[in-house]
Amino acid sequence: MVLAVAAQAASVAVQLAVLEDPAVVGGWQTRLIMLSFPTFFMYFIWRLFLNPFVAFGQHRLRVNNMFTHYLIPYHLITELTGRSALNLVVSG
Repeated sequence: MVLAVAAQAASVAVQLAVLEDPAVVGGWQTRLIMLSFPTFFMYFIWRLFLNPFVAFGQHRLRVNNMFTHYLIPYHLITELTGRSALNLVVSG
């Protein structure tokens, strides 16, 4: 996770460097092309490392977010609610 956050910060720094120095980079078309690569890179970092998700396994539920992950055995889940979010009530 730390690597993903550092890679995104580096990608933003590259984008800012390209935007800040138009005399070296050239016209807006060149800057647009150069900005598309770091943006594409940031999207894949986010999808692979930082995107929160819920995975259903054989014996447990796995919940990942940016900072931690939880492995919850199914027998501990007492209630599952929510319309736009997943709310878990766990015993124990």
